[in-house]
Amino acid sequence: MSDEVAANEHPTKGWNRASITFWSRKPYRPRLTEADREIPKGRGPRMLAVCAVTGTLLSISFIWFLLFVVNLYEPIPGPVYGGTIAGVAVVFTLVLYVISARRGREFS
Repeated sequence: MSDEVAANEHPTKGWNRASITFWSRKPYRPRLTEADREIPKGRGPRMLAVCAVTGTLLSISFIWFLLFVVNLYEPIPGPVYGGTIAGVAVVFTLVLYVISARRGREFS
């Protein structure tokens, strides 16, 4: 709460009571540093893991729906369905890793 008194109210009654002011939650202010705002850069297993997770999620969100629509008209076997999604995930992972490694060199 602010230190301002609500209009047309007594300074210690209504919403201005001491109990409300004392027990009200203070505004949340996260303690962020510059290190928290940095985008991971460079090469290594951590970057590869981040790219693998991102590539997998991208392949599921982009390719799964496309395969689902195709499967409505032409049945696709399960191994082909899963293999396509896994293959696209690997391609997305490699593309993201190469892009991030190049950008990491540019910004370091």
